[in-house]
Amino acid sequence: GGDARAAGVAVEPFTRVEKGGPEVLGDYTESSLLLIYPDDLESTAMDEDEVMEEEFGCLSLASLAAYKGNTIIHVGEWLGDTLTLSMEGQGTPDFHHPWGRSTNPQFQIQLNATFHKVLQLPLPNWGSVRNCLTVWKRTVTCVAGEDLYAFIPPNERLDLEMSSPSMRHLL
Repeated sequence: GGDARAAGVAVEPFTRVEKGGPEVLGDYTESSLLLIYPDDLESTAMDEDEVMEEEFGCLSLASLAAYKGNTIIHVGEWLGDTLTLSMEGQGTPDFHHPWGRSTNPQFQIQLNATFHKVLQLPLPNWGSVRNCLTVWKRTVTCVAGEDLYAFIPPNERLDLEMSSPSMRHLL
């Protein structure tokens, strides 16, 4: 209930927003999880209320561990698709950080291991970042012999063909 303000105009909210952190995500198995720059400028100092974040080290990993649903929507940069190669506060940027600033590297690895990307859309960006909206579906796995395989339905597989504008003539 209540009113919300958008651009200074009173509007009725289109949905109810619940309060809570990663610890409540297990209750929302039929909902999608939206993460927008969850770890940007993440501090290593955690509040007492952020027990799960303390255990996992950041909001994104704690959320991924607690989430039991099937769809994650992520907004931010991703491994290999960022122009920002150092982290804020790093001092001298001698160490290259290809993960972007929006989400913890371990989250990106774990999400790729348990979900598969079904959509990627570029967003308006400043010149130093390449933010995208991505949608991920939980991956079903199967065992064959002693190996674990991902089952991704053909209609959920992204095209492997990609090219920069300078190389499109090779396709």
